[in-house]
Amino acid sequence: MDLIRPAASPPEAAGRLISGKLSADDPQQPLVRVAVSRQFEIQEVCMRLILTGFLFLIMSTPNSAAGSPSWQLLKYEDGGLPVIMKVMEDFPAESIRAQFGWLTVISWRYDATENNGMPLLDVNNQMIDLESAIDDIQENDLCVQVYSKTGNGLKELVYYIGDRDEFMKAFNDALADQPRYPLDIEFFEDPEWGDLKTVHTVYLRKE
Repeated sequence: MDLIRPAASPPEAAGRLISGKLSADDPQQPLVRVAVSRQFEIQEVCMRLILTGFLFLIMSTPNSAAGSPSWQLLKYEDGGLPVIMKVMEDFPAESIRAQFGWLTVISWRYDATENNGMPLLDVNNQMIDLESAIDDIQENDLCVQVYSKTGNGLKELVYYIGDRDEFMKAFNDALADQPRYPLDIEFFEDPEWGDLKTVHTVYLRKE
């Protein structure tokens, strides 16, 4: 398969602008940050990421608010290590997007020195348990997953939510019986869903 080089930097290259912290007294005690802005501009830069090919896969997740969206699964390299990314293929209706104005990034950093930068089996199983718990929150129309990625020591689960306090309460309730995970949760005010637009432009080549 031919190598495909993205025409622009990935969303994380733009940086995430943190304006404050929201303390969370909860069982998980994640590091929770609140941002009021984020830079979404795509710049033409010299890439360190090379897409190694697209794997097209139709999947279904319990996004009850967004219906049953189609997903694309793709693989690229970051620092010479593979990253697997799952992206919602199409935007939900505007009426749905208007209900979920907060971009929410749940990050889990792990040891990348083994297993070619992928999580080891026990850690991966915990990540599956985490995502499954958040699936239950989705079924209650409190969030919409838009993409996730795993590789090079980082797992990211990315959602749009409507209300931060309501989401965090449901999040902590859903994880009450699970071990404490090394999570970092960031909120960005993004009513236009600019982050997903950037992901579509960079990774899916959509205008």
